[in-house]
Amino acid sequence: MQKNFVTILIPCLNEKETIGNIVKQSKQLLKHEKIPGEVLVVDNNSTDTSGRLAKKAGARVVVCKKQGYGNAVRFGILQSKGAYIFLLDADESYKPSLLLQFKAALEKNNYPDLIIGSRIKGTIAPHAMPFLHKRIGTPFLTKLINILFSLSLSDCNSGIRLFNKEAFKKLSLTANGMEFASEMIIQAKLAKLSIIEIPVDFYPNKRILGKTHLRTIPDGFRHLANIVIHSIKK
Repeated sequence: MQKNFVTILIPCLNEKETIGNIVKQSKQLLKHEKIPGEVLVVDNNSTDTSGRLAKKAGARVVVCKKQGYGNAVRFGILQSKGAYIFLLDADESYKPSLLLQFKAALEKNNYPDLIIGSRIKGTIAPHAMPFLHKRIGTPFLTKLINILFSLSLSDCNSGIRLFNKEAFKKLSLTANGMEFASEMIIQAKLAKLSIIEIPVDFYPNKRILGKTHLRTIPDGFRHLANIVIHSIKK
């Protein structure tokens, strides 16, 4: 990447089991591949030692006091130093090395504004995604976005993405929670930004007992409401 400075942005809420490892892997990747960049962890008011562990592992850590995934990502974008943002989950469900696939896709496709990692087109490891999410929730919401906004995506809820920071600073992203994932896509399309998908591998998260921050029914309805509201406004 020319303008080659990338921020690996990791939103974090009580991820003490995994945050140190994901930061170390990310730092090692940048160093080994000689990619100028930083690892930025947004601590979203964790009540455990996540922030301290992330800093110890070598990340730059900022605290977003306003709770919610969308709030943390927006705050991280504003605090980032990279021309491109590589959005990565803290729970080790994605490998930081996927950055190399995104980098290759960026260069091959004439630097699109948004690249989304599709779990549906990639490999989903056993127990990585709940049945309702894999077979019903994500396909339904993705199909709805495709129909309403003339897109042809396969995974609107993927948490791993690479995007042009300057392009996204022009968008009016306001979603507080997990529905930020679909809002980003919708607003990018309405603003005529270029969007592509690439397949990615998805693994079970490594939290204790595999706990997740996703709340299937509430988050699903928030996604749905966000999609419908944007379709009415467009």
